[in-house]
Amino acid sequence: MGPMQMKLLNEIEKSMRLKENGMNIASVVTLQQACVEAARDVNEYISPLCDATVHITIGVLRYVADLLEEEGGLDESGKEMAKKVQEALHSSTTVETYKYKEEKK
Repeated sequence: MGPMQMKLLNEIEKSMRLKENGMNIASVVTLQQACVEAARDVNEYISPLCDATVHITIGVLRYVADLLEEEGGLDESGKEMAKKVQEALHSSTTVETYKYKEEKK
């Protein structure tokens, strides 16, 4: 398991412990922050993008998502959770994308 996955797993476990102790709001905030951090980690890995690679990167990310969904054995609950995370990240202002601006010559 890679460092990003370990960090995410630790935060999920922390969120679960908070929920078990009746700290529901702290649990939700911890999980939200973990999702944003995971998105940042992926974004930092693939950024900056340039016009020559952006379409390939998007295709690769979609392929990996499809592969994880199929082979990861996501049930309906897992698919719903993934969709909720995606929607939450769409409304987040804490993750920015970076694109290398190519100069036209």
